Amino acid sequence: MNIKKPKCIKEVVVSENKFVTVNMDILQFSNNSEGSHVKVSPKNNGGVVLFVKNQNGDIYLHSAYHYASDTIQVELIRGFRDFNEDSIISAKRELYEEISYNYEISIEPIFLGKIYPDTTILNSYANLYLIEIKSKDKLSKHKDELEPLENGKFYNIQELNKLIANGKITDGYTLSAYAILKAKNII
Repeated sequence: MNIKKPKCIKEVVVSENKFVTVNMDILQFSNNSEGSHVKVSPKNNGGVVLFVKNQNGDIYLHSAYHYASDTIQVELIRGFRDFNEDSIISAKRELYEEISYNYEISIEPIFLGKIYPDTTILNSYANLYLIEIKSKDKLSKHKDELEPLENGKFYNIQELNKLIANGKITDGYTLSAYAILKAKNII
């Protein structure tokens, strides 16, 4: 491949808080023209996406509201890693916070690959993990009360395929994870 990367002439931070830095960098392209480009960089170490299977082989999904897109998405459990937290600890924490079942982990998190959800403006990735659990009784709500989540449930693979085919799942993390899982013959 002979892709000519633009050269960053100047990094310009336009906004910053304890979670992210937003840049509007000045770039020089291969034809010597200049332009700007937005880059959003989390200050943590990326995120995690969890493919959670129960003892019946069913897959856990929940509905979550996302402010940036103003949408409710049917999706796999996912979240950002906390500072100084390795991704396996983060995977277990996100599972604990977001699943609406009591459970016992039967197979520890297995790393399956990385997902880059938006390579145009987001300087971040998420590690995809498979976690197998023994699900127990359903909780009346998930444990993280700050997250705008609806209680989830387990779906068999045919139901998951139907949700995707009917446009009920449009979340990029979940669709990317599905492609990796399919390619690895896990689903």
